[in-house]
Amino acid sequence: MVETEFDLLHVVPPNTSHKFVRESPLTSTGNFIDVDINTLQHKKYPNVFALGDVAATPTAKTAAAVFS
Repeated sequence: MVETEFDLLHVVPPNTSHKFVRESPLTSTGNFIDVDINTLQHKKYPNVFALGDVAATPTAKTAAAVFS
């Protein structure tokens, strides 16, 4: 057992998308919607756009990471 003092505890749920997204043909990695990082337009379906935590972009997925 390890005891450590800390000033802040940041608890984050698993970083994954909803089941209906994971099981859809919209993902390439199995977790996030496969989009062009510059336009947020889907790479295969031109009428689909995604933004936020569900989009497969090289950005932080939590508010704490964005804050830092």
